[in-house]
Amino acid sequence: MLRALVIVFEPWMLVEAKQGERKLSENLIRFAGKLKVQHAFQVVKDLSYENVDLFKCERPVIAPARTFLSQLLCQM
Repeated sequence: MLRALVIVFEPWMLVEAKQGERKLSENLIRFAGKLKVQHAFQVVKDLSYENVDLFKCERPVIAPARTFLSQLLCQM
């Protein structure tokens, strides 16, 4: 008897990295809508840390790299 276990993983987060861009990427917005992910971040290296819970955001947002990376491990 042949049995198969199929595990399907759906993306829950999109991340686009930028050096210093401060305008939200149209591509990030489009793909977040198509993939229906919980979180979409445009992570920007040249922004200062902000004391905000990024994972409470329900729409694509621009996130300072330091803020994003400091919270990423808590979500996994």
